[in-house]
Amino acid sequence: MCGLVHDGAREGAELLEAVLAWARAQTGRLQARPSCVQLSELCNGITDVQEGAARSKGVRLRSAVGPDAMAFADENMLATIVRNLLSNAIKFTPRGGEVVLGAEAQGEWEVLAVSDTGVGMRSEDVKKLFRVDTHFSCAGTDQERGSGMGLILCKELVELNGGLISVESEAGRGSTFRVRLPRRSAKMPLEVNA
Repeated sequence: MCGLVHDGAREGAELLEAVLAWARAQTGRLQARPSCVQLSELCNGITDVQEGAARSKGVRLRSAVGPDAMAFADENMLATIVRNLLSNAIKFTPRGGEVVLGAEAQGEWEVLAVSDTGVGMRSEDVKKLFRVDTHFSCAGTDQERGSGMGLILCKELVELNGGLISVESEAGRGSTFRVRLPRRSAKMPLEVNA
């Protein structure tokens, strides 16, 4: 019973946090305060926290974010994005599956990717994911509940940081969510190799 109460309280707090952040973003009161973020520290810390949820479901969780991965973004917003994407991946991956968090530099961009071997989605469901006018939520593989607000908030936070979020998914084959963020501020000089 204690575990159920704890999970319910955590889900309620996460929903409230998502709704409040989304409302602040909609009214222009939520502003990004970007800085250079060393992604391996941030991602490894969040992965360590999510490890318990993954282990209790029998899902392997691993971070493959290298030490050179970095982004110019609001660290708190970025942590919220990564937490939400990992939590969703764990939620929709059945026992024996795997969730991997990775990062790859692509020119001026850093692309974070959360991939899972979960249930995946039909193309018509993918089209509903980031839209506030179309409520879309379904139960996880252990009947975990969601509000449908998490990905909408992620999209808002990514865009506030000058980035893009996308998803590739196929029913029965898993999903990969990608977050593209600038590696440096537009005001920072380019590195010059001597």
